[in-house]
Amino acid sequence: MTSVLKSYRCASVFWVVATLIVASVVPTRTMSMSMAKAGCQQSCRNSTIIIPFPFGIGTDCYYDPWYEINCNSSSPGPERPILSSFGVEVLNITSCSSSKCDITDLRIEVATEWQKICSAQKEVVNDMDSSPYMMSTSGNHLMVKGCPAVAILMNRKGNTVAGCSSVCKGKTADSSSSCDGVGCCLISVDEQYLGVDYYQMALRNNYVDTNNNTCVEFALIERSLTLENENENEIERLARDDLVPTLWHWMPPALPQGISDTSSNHSDSDFSCKSFCGYYDEVQCVNICTCNQGFQGNPYIPNGCRDPCKEGINHSSLNCKKRSLRITSAPILALNIVLGSVTLLVLGYGLYRLVKRWRQIEQRSKFFKRNGGLLLQQQMISEGGVIESTRVFTFTARELEKATDNFNNNRILGHGGQGTVYKGMLLDGRVVAIKKPNNKVKSDHFINEVVILSQINHRNVVKLLGCCLETQVPLLVYEFVPNGTLAKHIHHNPNQDFQITWKMRLQIASEIAGALAYLHSSSTTPIYHRDIKSTNILLDNKYRAKLSDFGTSRSMMIDQTHLTTRVQGTFGYMDPEYFQSNQYTEKSDVYSFGVVLAELLTGMAPVSKDESGVWKGLANEFLFHFESNNLDQILDVQVVQEEAREEQVRVAANLAKRCMNLSGKQRPTMKEVSCAVEGIRSFNIFEQLTFKGSHNNPDLIMEMGKILNDEHYTDSTTFYSTNSV
Repeated sequence: MTSVLKSYRCASVFWVVATLIVASVVPTRTMSMSMAKAGCQQSCRNSTIIIPFPFGIGTDCYYDPWYEINCNSSSPGPERPILSSFGVEVLNITSCSSSKCDITDLRIEVATEWQKICSAQKEVVNDMDSSPYMMSTSGNHLMVKGCPAVAILMNRKGNTVAGCSSVCKGKTADSSSSCDGVGCCLISVDEQYLGVDYYQMALRNNYVDTNNNTCVEFALIERSLTLENENENEIERLARDDLVPTLWHWMPPALPQGISDTSSNHSDSDFSCKSFCGYYDEVQCVNICTCNQGFQGNPYIPNGCRDPCKEGINHSSLNCKKRSLRITSAPILALNIVLGSVTLLVLGYGLYRLVKRWRQIEQRSKFFKRNGGLLLQQQMISEGGVIESTRVFTFTARELEKATDNFNNNRILGHGGQGTVYKGMLLDGRVVAIKKPNNKVKSDHFINEVVILSQINHRNVVKLLGCCLETQVPLLVYEFVPNGTLAKHIHHNPNQDFQITWKMRLQIASEIAGALAYLHSSSTTPIYHRDIKSTNILLDNKYRAKLSDFGTSRSMMIDQTHLTTRVQGTFGYMDPEYFQSNQYTEKSDVYSFGVVLAELLTGMAPVSKDESGVWKGLANEFLFHFESNNLDQILDVQVVQEEAREEQVRVAANLAKRCMNLSGKQRPTMKEVSCAVEGIRSFNIFEQLTFKGSHNNPDLIMEMGKILNDEHYTDSTTFYSTNSV
């Protein structure tokens, strides 16, 4: 949820900025020019009704008292504009702000009350004489409610302008019906004139009940409302309202303020005036001024017509046309739209990159925590600063993706139980091996391997160059060991171009034994490898051995003799004693090394099928042939064909046998094994032990004595005892 809120805030900020920028280059709708006189308010408080001059609010803000507007605040809500000369509420005022305007556009909509007329009254007169207002005939309908009656609307000359009859059903008015002549009637007004300044309403006597004083109510209702609301319920609602909207026309002053030349149409200025004649009853002509083409505003106030293109406030579809140059604004508008669109696209792309970058950072932070980054930091603190953070956090995800061509399958070096290893080349030209664990590998195994390898500094242990925690699965970066695994070379392959010689096998055994002896006794804290096998032994370009894969390794306290844990390892290499007791000791590593040594001697896999299809283990097979004194039947042909001394082979076999003893206590330590293998590597063991003037290694002599004192090597025992006196 947090990430979502952050993304929303980021996007909101962007759109605000984008709107401001685009608004600066693309024409947009701005606030209208003021239609009121300078220094005067153009609307009542909180009201949306604009009051244009010659109307005005307050002293010196209107043309004359006929146009005075008062703001009524007696009721809650916005103030209501009141036309003071007639005391009616103003609902809307329409004026001319551009050249496309005529006399029909000068309208004022007011709220009027229903008027009552009775048979005894004869007539009701509404006189608007001498005022700048006319009752619109084309814009209103006459509505009469009540019955029985025939209502007649007449002008000043007594001519009928409109009339309608309302009859009753039975003896009462049907107030629930529509205005179809039963209890109520609705009719349009004669449109001979646009408006009248005087009208009278009368009831025809022959339709009036003379015994009772018949009274009806009438009103002129804006025509657009009655046409839009042909629904009976809406018309009935209008009939029930106390106030109804009525349309008037208003006439402006003859000329704007400060202009006295009535003969000029002022076409060279920013406004012009034109006379309209014959539109009103009893009024011959009306002079109306409008802003010229290219200008907008109110021509009845000084400098009220302004050029929106010149002043940069164009807010309509008006084609800006300067009177002198006659240049349209279409190209400029198109250019602004293009610039605005390009700006918006650039900002959109920038936002996309920003959000993408932010999400990558968030995702990498999440991966860092999930992959055990915090646990690794704790390990760094707990180890007293042994692990250098610059060494561990060296590589970025992008750097490793480039190094492996996005982890291309062609770069795969091999697969293992814990992941896939890729070959990669860094930007500095170094060739590395990158281990990408399986998704199921736990992060503690990964962290454990980083911690273990960061404590080890040995030439026969593969070197950890760094790691990456910001990917979906953590990545380990090792030095590249070019010649692959030991298993690939010693398990028979007819197509193998290069075979490991006996001398090289002894060298590999010596180097691995030395590395394990270092882990058990010479490193900062004792380390048990827990997964020694030929596939975890790599060979460099000179076929020197390097021990790898420390995912299941464990550091031990100095005084700790074993590790109680869930049984895990590789069948064929697993210590039987550990399998039974769940207690892993340093002698468990010795057992696994014994199996590797047996592989070097025989070239056989740790687990294989015999001719009958039954699985058999190398350890049992090796011990069986050793005890039967026919070991030569399973020795590797590469060992047999070489001129290897028989004594070397037998001592190496005896060492393997002792390492694979079922009792851990009967097995030698890795330090003892390392000394023994070093002795076997000598060209002649016995010459090294007896040659006069040679430097005798006490540890080597002691270990060789243990090996040669085995009951299956009595002839050598006699030789050793005779020469050791």
